[in-house]
Formats: sequence, structure tokens, C-alpha cells
Amino acid sequence: MPQLQPERFVRDGRANAALAWVVVGSLAVTALDSLASFRLVAAAMALLFAGVAAVPTFVEGDWARTYPWGLLAISASPAFVRAYGSGVAVTFAVFVGVATLALVAVLDVHLLTDVRLSTAFTTFFVVVATMGLTGFWAVFQWTLDSSFDSGFLDTNEQLMWGFVTATVAGVLSALVFERYLLGATVESEEAVE
Repeated sequence: MPQLQPERFVRDGRANAALAWVVVGSLAVTALDSLASFRLVAAAMALLFAGVAAVPTFVEGDWARTYPWGLLAISASPAFVRAYGSGVAVTFAVFVGVATLALVAVLDVHLLTDVRLSTAFTTFFVVVATMGLTGFWAVFQWTLDSSFDSGFLDTNEQLMWGFVTATVAGVLSALVFERYLLGATVESEEAVE
């Protein structure tokens, strides 16, 4: 079974690093803006994404060693949409971003530990992490509604559609990532031969 090759996802180029750090910097600015506006969930999401994105740089001690800026931009998009957007687009973008964040988190596990995962497990993990975070978010919203009458949840139907949207976003993202990840393992195997 092909294993994920995290080194394919870490880039050395200065141009990629500059763009990646623009994404991380934008996340930091979004977090500060969200804190100033008392949007704590958006601030926490932006800080979490920025921290996960910066792992390769800190592990290897080189500012130019980063994930591809495009992957970071996709995983950061829900933090931006959550902070500045509205409607169904926010829900879908958040869950696609969560799926991307799950992939980047798996890459971080590869970089920080001796654990090696197959592409099939990584694909499965993306879907399960997206759905699991959706469940966690639903419980968190319910707690806020019960404690502070926050108005996050208007109806039970709205909550159920959130679960459906998360599942669809997770599955679609996982399928796209599987194609990308399998391409990564095939390229790595060809480079070895």
C-alpha cells in the first residue's frame, strides 16, 4: 500500500515561501481583527491554521521550507470566509478548509513523528476529521445556545443541513486529495527507481 510522502509537500523555493508566509501573515491579521471584533471562533480558527501551516519551518529551522502556498491558501480560506463572509458559502468553505487542515495535520504528524500513514488512511482521516469536527462544533454551538442564548442554532433542520454539508465537503475534498496524494506517491516511487 503506497505511503504518503510528506517531503513532496514541503517546498524549498523562496517564491513559494514568500507566498506561504503572506498566507500565514494574513491569518495572523485576520485573527487580530476577529479578536478586536469579539469574533472568538474566527480568531481561534485563524490562529490554529497559522500554527499548523508554520510547522515545517520550525521543524527544519529554515524560513523557506514551507507547504505549497496554494495548499495553505485553501486550508486558510475558511478562516477568512468565517471572519468576513456569510451564508451557505461560509458553511461549505469552512468544511472544505477543515478537510484541508486535516490533510496538513497529517503531514505535520509525518514531519514531527515516526508515524507513517498510507494514502488510503489519510483519505479516510480527512473525511472522519471533517465530520468529527462538525459534531464537535454542533455540541459547542448547542452549549453556547443553552448557556448564553447565542442564537447560533435557529432550528434543528439547520443543524442537520450542517452535517450534510460537512459530509459532502469532506467526501469531495477527500476524493480530490486522494488523487493528489496518489499522484505524490507515484511520483516519489518513480523518482526512486
